[in-house]
Amino acid sequence: MNTTNILVIGNGFDLVHGLPTRYMDFLKFIEGYFNYKKMGETQEQYFVDFKKIEKQKEYFEINELMNNNLWFYYFCDLKMHRLLEGKDNWIDFEKEISIVVQTLDKTIRLYNQRELDDFSDEHIRKHLNKLQYLLKQNQKISPTIKNEINIENLESLKQNLLKDLNRFIRCMEIYFNYINGYSMHNVKSKEFIKKLNINKILSFNYTNSFECLYSSHFADITYDYIHGKANEDHDLNSCNLVLGIDEYLDDSEKNTNVEFVQFKKFFQRIYKGTGCLYKDWLIENEREMYIPNINLYFIGHSLDVTDKDILKELILHEGANTTIYYHNQEALSRMIINLVKVIGEDELISRTGGSKATIKFVQQPD
Repeated sequence: MNTTNILVIGNGFDLVHGLPTRYMDFLKFIEGYFNYKKMGETQEQYFVDFKKIEKQKEYFEINELMNNNLWFYYFCDLKMHRLLEGKDNWIDFEKEISIVVQTLDKTIRLYNQRELDDFSDEHIRKHLNKLQYLLKQNQKISPTIKNEINIENLESLKQNLLKDLNRFIRCMEIYFNYINGYSMHNVKSKEFIKKLNINKILSFNYTNSFECLYSSHFADITYDYIHGKANEDHDLNSCNLVLGIDEYLDDSEKNTNVEFVQFKKFFQRIYKGTGCLYKDWLIENEREMYIPNINLYFIGHSLDVTDKDILKELILHEGANTTIYYHNQEALSRMIINLVKVIGEDELISRTGGSKATIKFVQQPD
């Protein structure tokens, strides 16, 4: 019987190898770009000093993509407010996008139902200021739009947020192309990973870090870049990176309320054609007479609910045995909490206890 051994990697995989792939690393990169331009230095001097973008086309493309970009304004403002409040500058782009989208969705529906004065949802009350800030920025981009909450302005904001998200994602691809091209030479591989018996890689990352570091140690590796892969030949239209949100609607609404479906990960994966090869891996060795033998290894994935649909399908697949590597006790605690959200408390308890447990946690040896 064939065994399918799948290594699932998330951003923590790149971070443990020393790659600057946090969302904040990208944001700092773009802030540095605009700050440098304000100094009046030449494009050539930027290349010499920053050594981050060597192609003239990409230098000007960054300006085109991020100038008057609502999401760039929003994340920079959020970062500033966190610093003023004495908090760290860590920002989860996907969670923040989800807050904005859900708030905008609920507000538009309240307007359409003529119930604007009835804000019984405290979550909406708490985050309405986010819409007010974005509406103000939207007014600067589109001078005909007034800085007030009405259905026309909300619909305009929705369309510009979607357009600017695609511009934002393409600019991220430029940054991750830089990571692919200029950071890998300083990265060292990990011995414990080399010792794993792996034949499939399911990557939630945009980089080609595993290919660069480990392809020579494994034979016949098949890759599935479920959220796309940074490619220097792409442009705004061909970029296939996925940056979106999970499903927040219940079963009675998700198939009928599709006003914001383009912000969701599953839609982007289908629209951008990133593929779902892992689905074939789960069934390729199945036969009617036996249960498949599938080993899952998670390294550097937070198991966050934003990837719930894929994680649940993997971990709960019949015949799957899951090994989850964690960095320290704090990370282990977060992973357990996230798994409760992904597969439920009862499933987690039954799959981590007893002699037939199918989920185990292992601390990374280095």
